[in-house]
Amino acid sequence: MIEPTKEELISLCERAVVPCEEWQDRDSAIAQSNVYDIYERLVCDIPYTLRVEESTIWIDFEKPDEEGLKRLHSPHMVLNIESVEDYREKVDPEYEDEMFEPYPISYEEQDSGYLPTEKRLSEGNSEDWY
Repeated sequence: MIEPTKEELISLCERAVVPCEEWQDRDSAIAQSNVYDIYERLVCDIPYTLRVEESTIWIDFEKPDEEGLKRLHSPHMVLNIESVEDYREKVDPEYEDEMFEPYPISYEEQDSGYLPTEKRLSEGNSEDWY
């Protein structure tokens, strides 16, 4: 499979944002948090490598150097990703399960994440692709 460019990855991130009202899987919140972390690192030019599969793009980021950390901690464009708190407020005020609890990528070490491929995203029809 052809590896997407950085610009194509950023576009995938922007289009992969799903409002919490559309979350349909136990990992939806994690997937959204993951999209945010990947987007932020791409915009901040953190070096990465890719592995592209049929429905998933796996991305491994290098540990940021000092300049990379400065870029990550400075104000820059961000995606509007909803949180588990938004889900509680908008969808289910009684929600107390840990099912949607996300885990963030750590700035202190190399980490990886995943994005949907163009195919997987289009099959989601602007709904939860996860």
